[in-house]
Amino acid sequence: MSNTILFFCSLFSCVVIVNIMFQFWNDRLEKKYYHKHLYNVLPIISIVILTLVNMFMNSILNLIVNVLLFGAICSFFYYQNSSKQLIILLETEALLVIMGVVEALGVFVIDSLLDALDLIPESVEILKSIESIFSKIILLFLYYVVLRKIWVKDIIRTRMQYVLYLIVFSYSLINMLAISVISSSEKPIVLAITVAATIFVVMFLIYFMKFSDERNYYKLRSEMMEQQIKIQLKQYESQSEKYRESMSILHDVDKHIKMIEGLNAKGFKEEAKNYTTKIKSLLQPLLPIRYTDNMILNCLLADKVREAKNLDISFTIDI
Repeated sequence: MSNTILFFCSLFSCVVIVNIMFQFWNDRLEKKYYHKHLYNVLPIISIVILTLVNMFMNSILNLIVNVLLFGAICSFFYYQNSSKQLIILLETEALLVIMGVVEALGVFVIDSLLDALDLIPESVEILKSIESIFSKIILLFLYYVVLRKIWVKDIIRTRMQYVLYLIVFSYSLINMLAISVISSSEKPIVLAITVAATIFVVMFLIYFMKFSDERNYYKLRSEMMEQQIKIQLKQYESQSEKYRESMSILHDVDKHIKMIEGLNAKGFKEEAKNYTTKIKSLLQPLLPIRYTDNMILNCLLADKVREAKNLDISFTIDI
């Protein structure tokens, strides 16, 4: 039973590492090929290879295989227009180093906690399983909550998401302690169920993080597009209103010109001047006012000025 649990924990560990690496590449790089199933098969192959290597329980071998495997995938299947391939490769290896440090930190934390609570399991395999699961949970939280937000600026998270992350993390920690307690008793079925539940919850967390980030991103884009449509609609209505006003005024232009000519012909210079001023005031709203060099900002300001005028509100623009 201990070896079986160790195998599944090793498999889970590889799934987490591969998932993070491919998420990192997909966030920052472009795919070299457009084959439909290629980038679905690559993670599966990587998980199988790493799981088999992990079963040897040799840290040096694990490190070498991880560096070579992920370096090869990054070099042959991804690229970035703005960076040289060597830079991309170095970023990949740097992420592997960071992941290794985080995993070591997770192992240290759980070992210290188990030692403080006097819950260190007798089985070495169970201890390795607990260390593996907990270190990957720490890695998942650090990557998705902190690191990924650094290079993916469009990620937006709510407070509720962070609360859920904390709840899942606490649940996983409690399960780690439960696994240690159960492993000391002869309850293999309960132990297997506890391990499976922990792995399931953490795997669900991976999916939830991806889904939530994508949902929030597209929700933001949708709201921005709706706002843009509203602005465009207001601008269209404003232009339509101006068009109707201009057509109404232009329809009477000939009459206004004849009126001014008639006043001048009869010697009513002052009346002609006043009438001309009146016509200018009628035409003034049709002339666009340039507040800034930004056309969209000009439209917004003009719209606010018009609203303020309709509501008899004093409105001053100082730019």
